[in-house]
Amino acid sequence: MNNGLTRLSFRMIWAKKKRLLLSSLGATFGIALLVSLIALYGNLTYTLEMQKYEKFGPTDLMVGYRGYKSDKVVTDEHIMKLNNITGIEKTGQALINFPLDFPDNRVELKKMMLSAIDDSKLTLEHFRLNSRLAKEEVALSSALASRFKVQVNDVITLPMPQRGEVELRVSNIIDFPVGESGAPEFAYISADKFSELYGMKFTPNLVLVDIKQDYDKNKVISAIKNLVDSDLEIDKVEPLEEEKKNIESLKVLSYAIGMMAILAGAMFVLSNFLLSIRERYQELATLRAVGASKFQIYGIVLREASIIACSATIFGYLVGTIAASVLSSGVNKWMGIDSRGFFVPWFECALAAFAGCLFIFLIALFPARRAAKVHPIALVRDSKKQQTEISKRMKAVILLCICLSIVLLLVGFTFTAPDSDGVNILCKFAGGLLATTSIFLSISFWVKAILNMVSRLVQRAGGSVSILAIKNLIAERKQSGLTIFVLALAPTLFLSISGFMSSYQVNLEAQLKEQFLTEFRMKNILETSSDLHYNFAHEIEKIPGVSFVIPVSYVERAKIKDFDYSQTNQKWLQSKQQSTESEMRIEYKLVDLKKMMNQGWLPKVSGDLTNQIFVTKEYANNLGIKSGDTLTVEREGRNAQLMVAGIVDRLPMIPAEFSDVILVDWGQNVVNKPYSSQGDLVVESILIQPEVGRKEAVAEHMKQLLSQNQDLRFVHFDEAVEEIRKQVWQRMAILTVATGIIWLVGLLGGMTTLSANFLAKRREYAILRAIAITPRQLTKIVLIQGCTLGIMSFMLGSFLGYFLGFIFVKSFQLDFIISWDVMTGLLFGSFMLFLLALIQPWRFSVKLGKEKITKALFLE
Repeated sequence: MNNGLTRLSFRMIWAKKKRLLLSSLGATFGIALLVSLIALYGNLTYTLEMQKYEKFGPTDLMVGYRGYKSDKVVTDEHIMKLNNITGIEKTGQALINFPLDFPDNRVELKKMMLSAIDDSKLTLEHFRLNSRLAKEEVALSSALASRFKVQVNDVITLPMPQRGEVELRVSNIIDFPVGESGAPEFAYISADKFSELYGMKFTPNLVLVDIKQDYDKNKVISAIKNLVDSDLEIDKVEPLEEEKKNIESLKVLSYAIGMMAILAGAMFVLSNFLLSIRERYQELATLRAVGASKFQIYGIVLREASIIACSATIFGYLVGTIAASVLSSGVNKWMGIDSRGFFVPWFECALAAFAGCLFIFLIALFPARRAAKVHPIALVRDSKKQQTEISKRMKAVILLCICLSIVLLLVGFTFTAPDSDGVNILCKFAGGLLATTSIFLSISFWVKAILNMVSRLVQRAGGSVSILAIKNLIAERKQSGLTIFVLALAPTLFLSISGFMSSYQVNLEAQLKEQFLTEFRMKNILETSSDLHYNFAHEIEKIPGVSFVIPVSYVERAKIKDFDYSQTNQKWLQSKQQSTESEMRIEYKLVDLKKMMNQGWLPKVSGDLTNQIFVTKEYANNLGIKSGDTLTVEREGRNAQLMVAGIVDRLPMIPAEFSDVILVDWGQNVVNKPYSSQGDLVVESILIQPEVGRKEAVAEHMKQLLSQNQDLRFVHFDEAVEEIRKQVWQRMAILTVATGIIWLVGLLGGMTTLSANFLAKRREYAILRAIAITPRQLTKIVLIQGCTLGIMSFMLGSFLGYFLGFIFVKSFQLDFIISWDVMTGLLFGSFMLFLLALIQPWRFSVKLGKEKITKALFLE
């Protein structure tokens, strides 16, 4: 019996081999898309990690003090505490650009950067040295070696600040990538040589930190701040940081798109299985009547599911990895990353393919369960009778989803408790997704009413044939609902994500303008070892065509003294206070308040600006202060009285999430120069505004200035905006390709369903042909049904897509933007794919119209 059933099941599968092929193809598309996206993401991540190691070795953090904190140095005690912190594997030490501590006006010294390093393994790997430096040895960058015309083992005479010239043997020549301002010129000597030259102990200004694999960097950073010194500046070593963030966000998008593609493929498979069971209803009932068990009927369906799932997994995995390997170099170039060959994350890809296989197999359990429930008594009943009511259980699930979505959306949009932003975002996301899910689940419930309305509309335009086409969809409304669901997935996904990205782009450009303020911005890439000084702004101001320049400091901190906290938000106060400190601190940036007021970026106030500050409304409410109040602050034992001159919604250059940062004028003597003269201050950036019509001339002068310092970076506002648009375009390109595949899978499923419906009713249509309907009218029925399902799916997907997009955008408190260009492109692309997918049912209807009526009447 079992062997006979096995042979029978394979014969039944072979009888519908075309449908089996289409089901496998749809599932293969979904798995291939997910696998290719994961492979491409893994390759991009691998490339970034390779570039990081090539440039910095295993270094994860760089720790030190800002250049102007001359009485703050890294001590042996600091190093010991760092090495004892959980999560730190090893450390290294370096004294970067030590000529800053030994002023020397010789021109040749200004053209290169001299540094002293220890002989730890991490330091050698970080600076890419093959061996430790002996006292009489030096390592040179390739650019410096080329200028001095020396090679490895040659003797070079190098100028040393305040020490004349020193002869050293070249032990290493290091290749550095050529940046915007040319190849960098570096020279490294040993820590012992530095101590010998200057008769002082080697004291590093930069500590390299290697964190244990898979250990959280943020935990280590918090430990360093709490256990070593809160004034230490800590930089994560993340080369191509913007590209890495871009890739991380693409990872989330890729996974979401891939899962949606698999879902579409699985729904396609489910639709075909349900059709197969309906067509085999009498055969299954006959098998049950002759003694087949429910388990054996299960096996018949699951064998077909196994063939589809396994074939889709194998071919999807192969197609996905091959496509990723072909596209990898182009994608790397597209993302602005140098390729390092193709790396496949085999385990992740295999896991994704297996998950897709398992999901498709689990989906098949539903039709298998339905097939197993076929009763032998169905032989004497109408096997075509369809259940038209949604089960009570499904109604309960739908009602529960609707109620939960309403509650979550109300909480998300109305809950305003302190620190509730995360709760609000989560509630809005969950509420939007539940509302969308409830609409999808209830398609079979409301599709009948919609189709009845459509039938009344088409009656006037298309006559009785049109009504017949729509009535047939109503009779098969469960199958029609499933088809609408699969087809609506693509526009829902596309419009929700594209709507969010379009809105995000517009809002981000507006925020960028608020933070950028001027046309140009200059920064130093060395961060903790930066030598971008306050006085450098005066040199820029002398460039012809520059209207004004504003130097901006790093975020600094000072203690608040003798303050009455009775009006302060206590929960906020507790979150701000650190465990190692008993007093509250303010965080501030130093700017030129007068210039900012003249440009209209701050409200104008009178009086001495050196003792006035500007704060945000949120910070003022939390701290419990108002305009005119005075704060007493302390920096390194000196006090200053700062009056609140203005309270604004947003401060220029300060992102909304850092609303606690305030603005102070450079003229404030206590907070701006606690250790040295103002001219020695290191700044975070310099804002540069050219005169009208002089933008290009200023840019050219800035490039010449950059050629004298390889560590400076000069950013144009237009270039920053273009980079944002490029990133959005990258996501839109991925989204468009993925949506096209999902939409194509959905259309194949929908059109296959239409063809199968015709096949299942060959006798009925043969009777109609014998009475009145012509082959042309038969084709018209197919086209009307296909167009009706396509239009309903597109309208539903568009509504749900923009609804979800609106929820996503409002979750981040952004303005929702509808891109009509995107909508038009989606409509055109959907129309073209729709015409392509209609070919199959059209050809089938033509073939059916040519079939002899007598032959069709005798087929069941």
